[in-house]
Amino acid sequence: MSTMRIPLLLIAATLLAADNGYNLFQRGLAKERADADPRAAIRIYEQVLQDKSVDRKLAAQALLRMAECHQKLGDAEARKIYERLLREYPDQTEAATTARARLGAAALDTSGIVTRQVWKGRQVAIYAAVSPDGQAISYVDQTTGNLDIHDLAAKQHRRLTVKTSWETSSEYAEESTFSPDGRQVAYAWFNGEGRYDLRIAQANASASGSSKVLYSNPEVIWLAPKDWSTDGKWIAALLERSDGSFQIGLVDAAGGSLRVLKSVDWDSMSAMRFSKDSKLLAFDQPAREGSPDHDVFVLAVDGSSEFRAVEHPADDRVVGWTPDGSSLLFTSDRTGTPGIYSVAVTSAREVGKATQLKADVGQAAMLGLTRSGVLYFAMLPGSRDFLKATVDFESAKVIGSPVPAVHRFLGTNYQPDWSPDGGSLSYTSYRLRRRTVLEIQDVATAETRTLQPKLRYFNFARWAPDGASLIAQGTDLKGRQGVYRIDARTGNIEAIALAEPTMGLNIPQWSPDGKKVFYIRRDQANKKFWLMERELAVGKERQLAHGSGLRWFAVSPDGQRLACSSDDGAVFFLAVETGERRELIGPGGGFSAPAWTPDGRFVVLRKSGTLWVVPAAGGEPRNIDLGLDRILDVRIHPDGKQIALMTRNDTLQEVWAMENLLGAARVAKR
Repeated sequence: MSTMRIPLLLIAATLLAADNGYNLFQRGLAKERADADPRAAIRIYEQVLQDKSVDRKLAAQALLRMAECHQKLGDAEARKIYERLLREYPDQTEAATTARARLGAAALDTSGIVTRQVWKGRQVAIYAAVSPDGQAISYVDQTTGNLDIHDLAAKQHRRLTVKTSWETSSEYAEESTFSPDGRQVAYAWFNGEGRYDLRIAQANASASGSSKVLYSNPEVIWLAPKDWSTDGKWIAALLERSDGSFQIGLVDAAGGSLRVLKSVDWDSMSAMRFSKDSKLLAFDQPAREGSPDHDVFVLAVDGSSEFRAVEHPADDRVVGWTPDGSSLLFTSDRTGTPGIYSVAVTSAREVGKATQLKADVGQAAMLGLTRSGVLYFAMLPGSRDFLKATVDFESAKVIGSPVPAVHRFLGTNYQPDWSPDGGSLSYTSYRLRRRTVLEIQDVATAETRTLQPKLRYFNFARWAPDGASLIAQGTDLKGRQGVYRIDARTGNIEAIALAEPTMGLNIPQWSPDGKKVFYIRRDQANKKFWLMERELAVGKERQLAHGSGLRWFAVSPDGQRLACSSDDGAVFFLAVETGERRELIGPGGGFSAPAWTPDGRFVVLRKSGTLWVVPAAGGEPRNIDLGLDRILDVRIHPDGKQIALMTRNDTLQEVWAMENLLGAARVAKR
């Protein structure tokens, strides 16, 4: 035994020494994420740091990953590594920002601000708000769609709405806000009829019988309550009407009547916040038509005036008014990274000079200020990543195990796609303040360039056959949902098809000759779909199928068939020209999300988060064992062997409290 072990160890050591820092870092990520072995990952990251040729950016990322691994192991070494990162690599902004946030209660800066973690869990979501006394967080439970309350002191959850599961109901909660006394919560509720209600629940009650509908209008298809006035009379909300227009409105908290303050042509807004006397309403909106950057505005509640409180060529977003009502807090990336700022504002349109209170707050979603001036925010570390692997579909065997495909903004990257020549890998990446961006990586050099299409949100970006553009489903800056073409060089957009107000356009895909696109027109409320073909030259649509239950489809390499999956787990082929259907896998199979191999011989499927392959001519599905159980998407390289796949991990999300922020403001004014 020993004589065999020594040569193997020598070979392994030789191979390890031959790795450069970049390859070692990749191996460390694979150990950490794919193998769930943080101790092995730490040893590899240490070797990355020992490589003198490693640049500062990669070294800082290696330290960050080491600290994260130590956190997973529950030991105190993480703190020392974060401090080392800040001490040795303060110029590496992205890594340093994360390290500062992770240091928690010890993150006491020169202004006296203390940041501490108050909650960590899988339940935390971006649709969350803090109570005025800082004792509770309202949030949406993503597993059911219910609105829940988390008691920070008791560390307990309480459900406010009565939905049981996604299987029994398509209804769900979204944004919420507490009453000034903290006893009630106003929230948006998708009622399953294709529109939203404004509802109120008692914050200290159980789910049964605690909620009531405050405002409901068939002409209002979406709404988001943003704040409850300090006098308790009004709830400020952003509303979308069935004609596609948007309004800022006040809903009477007692009677439910709506008073419209302003009509707008966008829905991109971070927050609205009432002043202490409830006479002013601060909000942010695009600085100009088509701009991704916001300025901060103040509107008199009686409608008598409106003025711009913050104007700067940066992205400025409302946080809230200070408890004494003298100043307005906002976030801004004017220094290159997001920070928190203060500006004095009066009802007489007098605006002071903006002062920075806290630098480098990172990817944070602001949940609100308490009566005592403590700022609560959620750190959203992201739970999506994608990997690369090599597969032999003929034998259903893995040739090359999954390894991370990118190393920027880890945890926020998803939905990859290979360019037609296989030389580029595109993917979508989430930026909290800059919305969604499109990244295009050169496969040979790993160099990446970023495109920021003028879309508030987009999804399923797929390369055109000529490699010059991509199509995606998305929503533009005016809130119009549809299918858009994105120029692969400039990021410029062009609308190909727009959705009707109560409909959606989903999963757009190209025909192999680039002359047509296919997509699903979906009536989600009634669970009906229309599978459509659109000729781009003339803009003509043709219906290929109509019914209910279609979940996914993929265009065959020759363009003659669509592989489709339905809600009942069946997979079938649909002939494009004739509409003829042929079953591949019957109902109950649990398969979904078909994808074709480039030669058209196999269809690749997902089942309960795992990957399967079945011959297109028919046969038994076979599992491709990648060692992963949370696969969400897969794209196949033109060579028919490499794959890019999106996974989801269970990264815990965090809520933090920032104390003495207003003390820093007083120091800054001196």
